[in-house]
Amino acid sequence: GVKEKLLAASRAGIEKVILPLRNQKDLIDVPIEVKSSLKISFVENIEELLREALDLDITVLTPPTVSNALPGSPLGYS
Repeated sequence: GVKEKLLAASRAGIEKVILPLRNQKDLIDVPIEVKSSLKISFVENIEELLREALDLDITVLTPPTVSNALPGSPLGYS
């Protein structure tokens, strides 16, 4: 589980770990020394994951609609 993965990450010298928000409750089993040696971020979706992993400000891409589609191109894809 999460405890074993965080212990391994700490031993391997990994500094940053990104986990699903639903796993936040699992940190209760992780020793404080391990938690304090890692920067642990929790995410709810892929946008948050990419933002954390790549340190980028990523905005959600919206699919093209009929109103902004290019003529002759299905749904604006060219």
